[in-house]
Amino acid sequence: MDPKHEAIALLVDRATLLRHAGAILDILRDDRNPRRASDAAQHAITSLDRLLAASSSGTPALACAKGCSICCHNWVSATAPEIFLLARAARADAAAPARIRTAAMASDGMTRAVRVAGAAACALLQQDLCSVYAARPLVCRAFVSTSLDACRAAFSGGPDRIPMPGNFVGLRVAHNHALWAALRATGLPDASYELNAAIARIIEDEEAEARWLAGEDVFADIAIDDAEDAAAAEFTRTLAAELSGG
Repeated sequence: MDPKHEAIALLVDRATLLRHAGAILDILRDDRNPRRASDAAQHAITSLDRLLAASSSGTPALACAKGCSICCHNWVSATAPEIFLLARAARADAAAPARIRTAAMASDGMTRAVRVAGAAACALLQQDLCSVYAARPLVCRAFVSTSLDACRAAFSGGPDRIPMPGNFVGLRVAHNHALWAALRATGLPDASYELNAAIARIIEDEEAEARWLAGEDVFADIAIDDAEDAAAAEFTRTLAAELSGG
């Protein structure tokens, strides 16, 4: 299918969404691959990037630019596969673990409301740039704005009225559901964990992904994002059941 038409179909067609979720499920079921969780995340973000690019015609101009890190001072959560992928990328820099631990300590104990008001930076932010930009999670790839003023207002404690193009919002939500459903269909946790604490927990533990795949809760006691509403949770559950043939 042409990527542009695929992007449109993914927003409106359950069969297309199931196909995307099924591709992720195939990766997660490959027991021969010890990095199948992070590979599943890579598949999801690659797909999101491809379909965002294909659907960009007519999208309002973004205010986002290199060096603008306003939204990188926020409460951010990601699934375990996305966190493992981030860790894989971050380990290429020997100095990363110390920076990540320092940033995680700075945000430890802050409430979600304080974090949303821009009180602490992402542990992966370095000199106002994402140090693992190519591996950033789904939410970061789609969190864009057409108004810099709106971003400044939202992250200084003002009203959260950041204008985002519909294709970014819709395609990100679709890819989130595809990833969540595939995880549920394999019996793996689909929770999203507070990013700073989660990446700090595993950055120096290269076996964490394998232990998580084996059933160990390597993110025990780290805050979980519970912002998903009941309708979204039910949609993920039914999608996972369809993937499993139930």
